[in-house]
Amino acid sequence: MRGLKTRIISSVIGIPILIALVILGKLPLQIAVSFFSLIGIYEFYKALNKDIKKINSIGYIFTLIFVNSLLNMNNNKLFIFISLFIVALLIAMIAESSKYNIVDVCVTFLGFFYVTFLLSHVLLVRQQHNGYIYVWLIFITAWGSDTGAYFTGKAIGKNKLAPNLSPNKTIEGSLGGIALSAILCVIYGIFMDKIFDVKIDYLVINFAIIGIVGSILGQIGDLTASAIKRYTGIKDYGNFIPGHGGVLDRFDSILFTAPLVYYLVMILK
Repeated sequence: MRGLKTRIISSVIGIPILIALVILGKLPLQIAVSFFSLIGIYEFYKALNKDIKKINSIGYIFTLIFVNSLLNMNNNKLFIFISLFIVALLIAMIAESSKYNIVDVCVTFLGFFYVTFLLSHVLLVRQQHNGYIYVWLIFITAWGSDTGAYFTGKAIGKNKLAPNLSPNKTIEGSLGGIALSAILCVIYGIFMDKIFDVKIDYLVINFAIIGIVGSILGQIGDLTASAIKRYTGIKDYGNFIPGHGGVLDRFDSILFTAPLVYYLVMILK
């Protein structure tokens, strides 16, 4: 009961803050993405302490550079950034060869990609035309899918989805999550069309597609986090969000739905 109460309190406090940040966009959202990226990458590096010495400082520095340069970064600048990042890691490995090896370099870069790069798509979506509408699809698909999967699994779940990674997840729950995600996205799209009269072709079909594919990827993101936690032997990534665990515990699905929404928006617009 105490755990449920804590989760509710955290949600009551956190959701209005999230809404405000997304509505404001621009610098406030950029600062928030930087902050949560740093916390998330810290949790990732901490979880993988087993025989792996990440080059944490370089990961943190390039996280800040990336998020705060993202909106002005074209493909050429992105390639330059990645090249400099990898070179910096390799130089650190050479300079401290007795401490770091190529595995440490790879895990350090993976932490950046898994957390910072994927999460930064929230910011990219918000900056698009009608981004103030599209950005909420990231959260609707991820958390709507989680909710649908949980209650459907509780009600009729029998067949295990991935018993070695998450014993409580079922195929029935997964399908329920996909269905609820699609329904919520369509309802949201129709509602926003009525309120803001947005001109989006085939809105119902497009939003349903985002809901379905977003739910599938969100569930993959959830299972990815479970696989990492199982390997590292931890229950949660941290306790940054009381009742929910760490940033990665709460945003594991978001990491996968954010890029999907961004790239589908780029295709559909």
